[in-house]
Amino acid sequence: MLRHMCNWELENNPVFRVAGAQPHVKECREKIQAHLPHFASEDFKWIHAADYFMCAEGHGQDIPAELVPYRTTAIMHTLWRFSTLFEPLAMRSLAAAGLLADILKNMEASMGVGLDDDSGPAATTPHFCLFSGHDITVLPLLQCLTARRLTQWPPYASNVRFELHKIASHQEADDPEASYRVRVLYNGQPVWVAVPGRQPGHVDATIRDRSMLTMAEFRAVVAVHMEVMGRVIRAPPMHIAEMVAAEESAAHSHVSHDDAA
Repeated sequence: MLRHMCNWELENNPVFRVAGAQPHVKECREKIQAHLPHFASEDFKWIHAADYFMCAEGHGQDIPAELVPYRTTAIMHTLWRFSTLFEPLAMRSLAAAGLLADILKNMEASMGVGLDDDSGPAATTPHFCLFSGHDITVLPLLQCLTARRLTQWPPYASNVRFELHKIASHQEADDPEASYRVRVLYNGQPVWVAVPGRQPGHVDATIRDRSMLTMAEFRAVVAVHMEVMGRVIRAPPMHIAEMVAAEESAAHSHVSHDDAA
């Protein structure tokens, strides 16, 4: 479903067609097709062009001197295309909600299980889970977490790390989850997750770290995207323009309701 929607939008949405017809973008495409025979087909895809430059750079391989001036245009245009594609909450939730739900499920299973215990639940509960994806997996995942567009294409061999921390100083019998925190890192740098109802710059006073989320906060983030994904799957097929219009209408209705209250 997602693949079909993405392909249709990228090939048929007039927003992408107009952007692709800009002189500097058109010139970039023509130069790539002229110097790389395997891109000469009419079935040209910008994601493949960006892959070419990113992979060559990642492996330390030279690219034709004639194409060096077009590297940035190819990568940034591809970034714009996919950032725009996943701009609607519905699209990025459809792309990443399932992965977020799996990560949450693994965290919930590991809470209360000792790392050094090789018997009982610990014997079958993973303490490290590795998911393999692509740059276009990382991109909507980060947009789900931050509610912002990326300003750079995910570098070659990028990673998003979800850590479950147990804070020894916070033991509460009536709330076993109170001693756990979640932290997200993108290529080793903390990700400031957009939590529903949480103020920007919020600091977890218990550990003085604004990159940490409580389990309740992380669960709320996942719940939002799972709810949206379910709604999209049940609804009739929509295009990006319709999704954006529906989301803007819902946001306007919410604001109007708050004002009336």
